[in-house]
Amino acid sequence: METSAGTVTRAGIALTGVGGSTIACTEAVSALTGQPLTAEVIEAAGDLAAQAARPRTDHRGSAEYKRHMVRTFVIRLLSRTGPAAGEQAVNGQAGQGPAAERAA
Repeated sequence: METSAGTVTRAGIALTGVGGSTIACTEAVSALTGQPLTAEVIEAAGDLAAQAARPRTDHRGSAEYKRHMVRTFVIRLLSRTGPAAGEQAVNGQAGQGPAAERAA
């Protein structure tokens, strides 16, 4: 992901292991691009990534659980890379932004 002046200028999200092939999360990327990386934008991208996932229920978990995990991981990763992550790192709380806390 690339940002300029606090706005996402370029992003990419792809999922593996939750469908028959690699899934490009174009709607999640569209939700990020051109927006400031706020908790609301991050959560929207997480929701859209989870909707793009096509997992199957198996012995490792239900499809619902796997979609939840996609959402959780996308939110956590984006929360660690956003502008607020730098502020949180200064305060000794890197990677523990509000979106990450709600996802846990």
